[in-house]
Amino acid sequence: MDSDFSIHIHSISTVVPASLTRRCILPLTSLDFLNRNVACMQRILFYSLDLDSLDNYDSFVDKLKGSLAETLVRFYPLAGRFTDGESEKPRINCNDAGVPFIEAAMLRKSLGDFLASPHCMDLCSELAHVESSELADAPHIAPVSVQVTRFKSGGLAVGVSYNHFLIDGYSFWHFMKSWSEVACGQSISLPPVHSREILISQPPVTYMSSLPRYFAIPATASMEAPVGFSNIQQRMYSFSAQFIRRLKLQAMAGSNGDIQQVSSFRVLCAHIWRCLVRARGLEESEETRFFVGVDVRKRLVPCLPDGYFGNAVCAVYAESRAGELLSPEKGTAHGVRILSQAIAGATDGNIKSLLEWCDKQGNAYFRGADYALDNNFVV
Repeated sequence: MDSDFSIHIHSISTVVPASLTRRCILPLTSLDFLNRNVACMQRILFYSLDLDSLDNYDSFVDKLKGSLAETLVRFYPLAGRFTDGESEKPRINCNDAGVPFIEAAMLRKSLGDFLASPHCMDLCSELAHVESSELADAPHIAPVSVQVTRFKSGGLAVGVSYNHFLIDGYSFWHFMKSWSEVACGQSISLPPVHSREILISQPPVTYMSSLPRYFAIPATASMEAPVGFSNIQQRMYSFSAQFIRRLKLQAMAGSNGDIQQVSSFRVLCAHIWRCLVRARGLEESEETRFFVGVDVRKRLVPCLPDGYFGNAVCAVYAESRAGELLSPEKGTAHGVRILSQAIAGATDGNIKSLLEWCDKQGNAYFRGADYALDNNFVV
């Protein structure tokens, strides 16, 4: 790869909350532990800012740091550290240890050069610093880190990595929106709710004695956590509105009238599943599963409060023989149908049964869910 795309780190500092926050130990819920094996997530925002002088750039970074410090006062678990979990289940120590803030630069390439490069997706991982995910390192590892990378001739990337063990994507973007509001001189529009006991202190339930079908759970207690993605190649695909409309018509045409409307997300999942099965060359009789995340915030009764900050997502899966998915006439409809059935299975009763089942498994369960089996696909 062209060395001109090298990223040089200039400084590493720590941003702590702007004022002292609540010192406490927050528990992790069953839904947190189901994400124990998911690698740290990286999200990158690109800005075509015209920061001509170093003074302007330094002023901009100082504003980012200052607004981050103010935001962490409300989102204080992100400035904490995981306990090591050797003698008990890991928890989050809210100790104001702070968030790593890395300043870097790509000195020889502009933002346009970077985005146009065929290596763009592979290079993106270097724009968001990732802390270790190993529990042995937990007392020293921040759940969130920030990296600001400046490009030649202007342009900026703000990369943020977060540990899925603590929060899900909804909570992450809640934090990012709040940070942007503070940076713009506004008040946080939706204060976070850190009452994780809402998902822990559920009353005992007896909805069913076994785990509900469709839910993703640990396959083995002995697997090494977390599942890494270092060997996976990343690619970006674009789907036009016309193509999605054609997929929807294909799904409805092959459904014998039982699919009257379908979301873009579900029909794209079905399409991608079919493509992956075909690319893997699965035999028609082979079983395959497709996992999707379901937000449970509005599915529980009562609903979780607006602003609940943590993991409120569980993975459900659809299961099929490869031959049914690859049917030219009905494969898309079949994929949409069974994905919809799996998602519909995430009811209040089933979710609470899942939480109860997880709580009863003891320490063997707390390694997290395993999706990395043959013929499994995750979105």
